[in-house]
Parts: sequence; structure tokens; C-alpha cells
Amino acid sequence: MVAVEFTAAEPLGLTFREDVENNHGGLIEVIGIKHGSAAAALWVRIGWLVAAVNEQPMRGLEFNDVMEVLRSKARPLRVQFEARRGEVLRSPRPKKKRDEEMAQPEPERAEEAEPDAFSISVAGVTGAESFAVRRGDTLHSLQLKVAEKLRTPPEQQLLALEGKPLQAHVLDTGRTLAAHGIAGPVSLTLSPQPVPGAAELTAALNAEAEASLRAAIEPCARPTQMKLRKADGTHKHWCWFWLTVGEDGLQVWVHWSANEDKSDAWQWKSFRSAPPKQRRVTAMRATGEGKSYLGLTMEVEGREPVIVVAESQEQSLDWWYAWRAAEEAAAHQAAGAAAVEAGKATIDDVKASQAEHRRSVGSSTTHIRPSQIKLCLH
Repeated sequence: MVAVEFTAAEPLGLTFREDVENNHGGLIEVIGIKHGSAAAALWVRIGWLVAAVNEQPMRGLEFNDVMEVLRSKARPLRVQFEARRGEVLRSPRPKKKRDEEMAQPEPERAEEAEPDAFSISVAGVTGAESFAVRRGDTLHSLQLKVAEKLRTPPEQQLLALEGKPLQAHVLDTGRTLAAHGIAGPVSLTLSPQPVPGAAELTAALNAEAEASLRAAIEPCARPTQMKLRKADGTHKHWCWFWLTVGEDGLQVWVHWSANEDKSDAWQWKSFRSAPPKQRRVTAMRATGEGKSYLGLTMEVEGREPVIVVAESQEQSLDWWYAWRAAEEAAAHQAAGAAAVEAGKATIDDVKASQAEHRRSVGSSTTHIRPSQIKLCLH
């Protein structure tokens, strides 16, 4: 057993799975750790089981009761973890050693160190100026420099390289220059644009959400086998599952078929071929099925939940995190849309509202049911 003491008032940064089948002695399991959170800084690991909180045993308690204890206890919060059966629990490194290690540059990053600053020329209607930049600088940081010298506000700048705009939309300013293919001296052109209105910002929010969704589902885009279970938990059959983004860019579809090549499957009961099935999913949660803790239950509109069992923990987490990322993209888009509706019609206002929403949500384990982005099961 390993004890970890949380002293900061910030959220723990942990996501848990309830062990409903009592595979781990009635303890809940850590299945996710938020990057940069208190748990990540203290080297908590996925797969650890919550055994006690401030010396209060958690074994056998209901999932919601454990969550309430973790949320309500004052700091410092001492959480004792156990390993899953058959695994060895390694103690977190001492704080002094962790701090020393974190202060050292990672070898991989040392090899990829940023080069010295280079010069970019930006030509606008009032003249041209040169700016010292680095590959890791964001487009927004360059826009701020351009605004200072060429007197064009960032939200009215359209920077182009060889005639091709760097931005996919008005909110696309967070990528690095290297991501735009700029790794050395180049010449850019600056074209003044009208201040974006509500329509432009809404379109940008949709484009931003679509890009986030496509990135989120990429690990699940290829067909992968999982067991389909009946509502009573008994085995039904194996199917191939995969994710896609809908034509409007704001829907995520989960497909299942008996064939890996996504073709129609022969149905002996009806004596005909049938396309992949479909269901509208309203929520997804990790569950324990039989002797496995790799289950995923999808709540669907108007029908019984769709229950599947992954072949591995990696596969299960890929699907779980794809759903969570879709929820986050929906919430991010909704926060921006709310800002536009409230009359905050500048890029900085929209981004500030989105950042405030992200901070307020923190590492909450509450399920966000997406409205702007609809997840459907095919």
C-alpha cells in the first residue's frame, strides 16, 4: 500500500472506474490522470485502487460515497492506494528527488531544442517590417508583434505564406509557427480584414470543434473488435466497431458491423444483407462486465443501453478518452457560443470565456452530455 498526500486546494485530477463486480475487493480504480494536475505531480498511476482516505477505509463503499469523501475532506488529504491483484505497487519517488528530476531537461527534448531566433518579414499595405521569432512561437504571439509595428489589431490580421492563409479560421491562432511549416526566414503578406462578427465567430467555433473531434477519434477510426453484450450482461457476439465524424463536422458516429471491411453483413434470420446498425448515444461510462473491468456502457435514445467489452485496457481507454474528448469539445464550443450570444463579439472575449469555463470545470468527474456535438452509435 502507498500513501499519497494532497496538500494543494486544487482538484485531484483523477478519473475513477467503479469496480461493480468486486474484482478488486470492492475498491474503485484510477483510470485517468489529468496532465499537470496534483495527482500527476505526485506520480499517482493508472490502475491504482483507492483503499483509504485519511485513514478511513473505502473497501465496500458505494462509488458515490467514495467520491463524496474525496470531495468533502479538507486538505491535507491522505489517500492510500493498493495495487490490482497480481501487480506490484511502486511507491512514488520522494518529493526532493521528483523535484530534482523535473528540473532536469528531458534527453528527448534536449535533442529537439529550439534553434536560435530567425527573422520573418511581414509586408502590409503601410509597409514591411521584420520580426525575430522562433519555431515554437505561436501565430498569436507573432500577431501581437505585428499589431505593435504595423498597427493592425490581431483579430483583423490575415497573414499568408506564398498566398496561402496561415489560419484555417479566425480562432486558429494557437498553433506554432513550426506547425505552419515555418522553420526559418520567410516573407509573409498581411491583408487587413473586417472585425469578425457573430457569424464569423460561430463558424470558427464550429470549425474548431470539428478539428478537435477528428483529433479525438483518430485512435478509434479503424475497425476494432469488441464483444457485444445483451442487456442482462450475457455474451451476444463479436463485432467490429469504429468512429467517424459526421458530414456537418459536429456529429461523432460509432459504427458496428460483423465485417471488418465495414460491408453489409448477412442476416440469417431475415435472409438478407443489412448495413451496420445505428443508435443515438446520450452518455458513455466505464463498467465491469462479468470477470472483466473492460466494459463500456452506452446509454442510447429510446432503447436499452448498448454494452460492449473491449479486448484490452488500452482499447477500452482509447474509446473512453475519445468520448471524454468529444464532451470537452462540445463544452468548449458551447462556452464560446454562449459568449457570442452574450454580445462578447471579439476573439479575445470568446477565448477568455472558454478558458474560464475550462478552469471552472477543472478535473470534475461529472459526465457532460453534449448538445452541440451529438454522438450516435451506428
